[in-house]
Amino acid sequence: MRRCEVVIGAITLLHGHDTTIPGAHGADHIEKSLKADGRLHVGDVAKRYTANEIGFGGVYLGSEIRLGLLTSTDRARAAGE
Repeated sequence: MRRCEVVIGAITLLHGHDTTIPGAHGADHIEKSLKADGRLHVGDVAKRYTANEIGFGGVYLGSEIRLGLLTSTDRARAAGE
């Protein structure tokens, strides 16, 4: 999950400054990696852009369960239980 968030965040940053697209979670860490040597070090950024083990996924799990997109079993799996 964290690595996917980093990649999607980098795509958002590199896509341009479209004001209809909100900023990426952890954008400051992603941008530092890109500016350091022009490469995205996905694994390194995924380890440090958030202290949460499942990245920013926890922010959305509640609404996804309520909408029926995920079950409580999915939530436990995402949390590493």
